[in-house]
Amino acid sequence: MGRGALLKLMMAVLMAASIPASASTSLSRSRVVVKQAEREGSIVVRNVDAAPALVQAWIDDGRSDLPPEQLATPFQLVPPLVRIEAESSQRLRVMVAQPQALRDDRESLYWLNLVEVPRRQAGVDADAADSGRAELQVVVRSRLKLIYRPAAISEPKNMAAGLTWSLSPDGRSLAVRNDSPWVLSLARLSPEGAGDVDIGDGVVLPMTSRSFDLQPVRGMPLRLVYEWMDDYGAPRRETARITR
Repeated sequence: MGRGALLKLMMAVLMAASIPASASTSLSRSRVVVKQAEREGSIVVRNVDAAPALVQAWIDDGRSDLPPEQLATPFQLVPPLVRIEAESSQRLRVMVAQPQALRDDRESLYWLNLVEVPRRQAGVDADAADSGRAELQVVVRSRLKLIYRPAAISEPKNMAAGLTWSLSPDGRSLAVRNDSPWVLSLARLSPEGAGDVDIGDGVVLPMTSRSFDLQPVRGMPLRLVYEWMDDYGAPRRETARITR
């Protein structure tokens, strides 16, 4: 593999990473909820550094590997590219542009991406150019849940109320059914006797089921302790019975 191809591959890996915030910026929340009645939502990006920051933002539909120019969603993001001065902040607005493309009987899940464009360091760049070295600009990407909530469904008091849990016959997987109209974000699963479970992104979409692999355990766990995230990104603890 040539040097140019290797650098592109490394950049693709970095861009695909999802972490809470980049090096010099912080976010006001961990998710954005866009309500149909309000037609928009927002998030504040704060630059905590002593130098200006350039931030690019875009929305994807779950295909995180595609570049922004190849994505089309029912939302408009303003501004998509912004310079944030040192120790100041900028509000990003997410507006509904095509309501007809969104379901009105359940929530829809999209993803808000934010990338801080690396600053070029004149002295370092000049030295690299003179020596012929290839310099990798590290790009840090934040990827947050963007949830659209139609007016036809009520505001959730307990998103976990519509969940049912069942164990596979061999006891090696745990299934959850979400019969509610809300997008549920699990933060932790701990079946009795099995320890914490790898939940991936933890998303259980409305009116769908999802399974999680379990490590072999003694007996069959019948009690479950789990956490889910509310609209403000705060974990809520629940217990449940597991059916066989």
